[in-house]
Amino acid sequence: MARRHALVRRLTAVETLGSTSVILTDKTGTLTRDEMTARRIHCAGRDVEVSGAGYAPVGGFTTAGGEAVPVQGVLPELLLVAAAKAGIWREAKEESFPRTHEEPFSADTRRMATIHSGAGGFLACVKGAPEAILGLCDRQRFEDRSEPLDDVLRARLLAVAQSMAAQALRVLAVASAPCDGPDALPDAFEFLGFAGLSDPPRPEARDAGACCGCGHMRRHDHRRSPAHGGCSGCGARAPGCGRGPRRTRAGCHG
Repeated sequence: MARRHALVRRLTAVETLGSTSVILTDKTGTLTRDEMTARRIHCAGRDVEVSGAGYAPVGGFTTAGGEAVPVQGVLPELLLVAAAKAGIWREAKEESFPRTHEEPFSADTRRMATIHSGAGGFLACVKGAPEAILGLCDRQRFEDRSEPLDDVLRARLLAVAQSMAAQALRVLAVASAPCDGPDALPDAFEFLGFAGLSDPPRPEARDAGACCGCGHMRRHDHRRSPAHGGCSGCGARAPGCGRGPRRTRAGCHG
């Protein structure tokens, strides 16, 4: 142990560590960088992949087939970093549409709402859990039109959110609508799209998993819904992972 530069007070601690088969660890900020990043956007009836990691405004937008997507309409406005990658900056938007009202996120409503003023009047924006936001919407925005949102289309959109969550993405729904005043939310909204978020893993987390012979990692969220991804993606399948003398299961609490 001394040759490995490890100081040990009790030999029993080493024996316990050597027989460990399950590691329970915090995920956010420990195994990951705590930088939720938009990886996929679903809007106007299509899926768009977003490249780049972390908060750096570097990346682009492509379809699943690799075709570049022009950034216009509602696509780049779903999230700040994604918008910056499209050359749309928060400061300019805040100057054109200053915020007049905010309703913080609530565990009861599962959404956050803001109201902004502009040349055309007041605009309310909401974001939150897919099922909560879709329940507020009666129409869906496309690039050049708006269409009614009925129960059939709402169920299809929820299936899209569930598919994104099954790919280890945390799904955020976004909607907006004109409103009558600086602090009065409208009765119904227009659905804009989903943003699939992931927290990039720390590079050293992959090495740590491989070092302990990690068989696989399992993420446990405090509550499960289409908004929560199922796997942390922290490198449990990294080269060398699971090839050590012991196959360790790491339970990651999100």
